[in-house]
Amino acid sequence: MFNVSMFESILHNYRRQYLAARATLPWLDAGYYPEDHAAFENFALPLEQKTVKSVVLRSETAAQIERSGICLWRWLPSESGTLSGLESLVGKLCECKLPLIVRQTDLTFHELEQFALSHPRLAVILESGPRKLLYHIHHIEAKMLKCANLYLSTYNFCNWFGLERFKTKGLLGRMIFGSHAPRFSPDAAMAPIIMGDFSWEEKCGLAGNNLRKLFGLPPEIPPTRTWQCPEPFVMDAHAHNVMPGSRNLFGFPTPDEDFTPADWITAMDRLGIEMTFLIPNNALADKNIGARECVLPLLKYAPERIRYLSVFHPSMDASQCARIYSELAEPSCVGLKIHPAFHKLEADHPGYAKAFSMAGRANKPLVTHSWEISGYNPAQQFAHPDRFKKHLSDNPGVTLVLGHAGGRPSALDAVANLCRDFPKTAVDVSGDYFDNGMIDCLADRLGADRIMFGSDADWIDPRCNLGPLLASRLPDRELQKILCENAQRIFLRQDA
Repeated sequence: MFNVSMFESILHNYRRQYLAARATLPWLDAGYYPEDHAAFENFALPLEQKTVKSVVLRSETAAQIERSGICLWRWLPSESGTLSGLESLVGKLCECKLPLIVRQTDLTFHELEQFALSHPRLAVILESGPRKLLYHIHHIEAKMLKCANLYLSTYNFCNWFGLERFKTKGLLGRMIFGSHAPRFSPDAAMAPIIMGDFSWEEKCGLAGNNLRKLFGLPPEIPPTRTWQCPEPFVMDAHAHNVMPGSRNLFGFPTPDEDFTPADWITAMDRLGIEMTFLIPNNALADKNIGARECVLPLLKYAPERIRYLSVFHPSMDASQCARIYSELAEPSCVGLKIHPAFHKLEADHPGYAKAFSMAGRANKPLVTHSWEISGYNPAQQFAHPDRFKKHLSDNPGVTLVLGHAGGRPSALDAVANLCRDFPKTAVDVSGDYFDNGMIDCLADRLGADRIMFGSDADWIDPRCNLGPLLASRLPDRELQKILCENAQRIFLRQDA
């Protein structure tokens, strides 16, 4: 562990290095939505990157295409009509060498492939819709390999090492920088580029030159900024792993399916992560699998770098609960995890009383998935922050960590109220909660002492959550707490 002065120096250099590259790369944002305002407008960072204007494709815009110049055209079914009814407009886009943006949620992957193959002269940029792009990386990769005119926006492309994966497939030149600013933090898309294992020229391509090439503009190559891995100091309070040999456990591939323990430590070292707290996915998916057995090779290889959480299922029998007690008694087990949305059982159900009791007896934190009420995923309502009040009232000595900090802005008031009413409650900022200003707003509402960095690897790229933290307005001292000290105190019972 570092003392405070050593940590401050490492953090300062880490942040300075990131911000210097951020200010230097030739950003050109293909995903700017000025009408989609940030939910946390009082805390959102102002726009700094260059953007390209965009226009919705409609039947009456034919003449406008010819005189639009450098412009992105978007197909939105509710305003544009069907793609089959826009053939003449698509022809004009091809003539003018202008790309068309389509959202992944607006058509099937088969329809996307057929459209791209039917218009080989049209550059088609696939962009995330309002739902997760995360689960479809293998489908997107397959379509891009088949359709040479298909590109992908970096907005919400947050798969761990997703950019590096696409580089091995020869697809890096077809990645287009997009952020969906001002609503979302540009740094969620910037950080995987800045901290990525790419040459400076490749980073410049990802930042904007790939898009410039589509428009026939010359590339911009500013002075090189090298990225050096910081000395590990970050505590990742919320991450996942899979057991060797697992494949598509939740429907899509993750990098660690082929990881050795050495690969895990190398990945952590690249981002300055000293210790990772793992919630094994196999144990989440199957109550018959113990968390410890899922992480045992890692514990043996790097006992000083890995900790894990036991996993509770409401339907566990006595022998399975005994296994949890045994795991919680180990120093390498730092807490207990519940997931009401995954188990489709309300967090205030009596079935979770035992989890609170177990955590209390072990004097270790209880970590839960938490989320807003979702229109397209009804099970998320089971993990709304309001539902934890009952068990917290019955177990006032238990430390509860709201994983994902409520997941979306609509849950913020409930998160803040829960933290106010139950002083031992904290949050981690794992997952794809990339709203612009979210970090600063949470610090304002909860205090920096209640927030921990979490990545949600092996799904989410840790860089997507590190970037907004490093770019936030928070002073180094508060960022220090979030990146390291709070997890030391809450999970390891240590002061920094």
